[in-house]
Amino acid sequence: QAVLLAEQQRAKRLVIVAEKQMLGLVRGELQLPAKAGFDMLELAKDLSRLSPQDLQNHLAAEGLVPPRQRSE
Repeated sequence: QAVLLAEQQRAKRLVIVAEKQMLGLVRGELQLPAKAGFDMLELAKDLSRLSPQDLQNHLAAEGLVPPRQRSE
């Protein structure tokens, strides 16, 4: 589902974040097409307790997503 959604949205990057063991299970279920139009990146950390804003900030600090745009 995640791969299909990334393709439909013409995403440039799909970031999968999960605790180490869960990431292994998820990785086994994802079937990335050979010619996917996006990169798939992984982060083996449990970030489930972060707020959406803190998650965005954390992933941006890791260089996985762009920084949040400040609304004026």
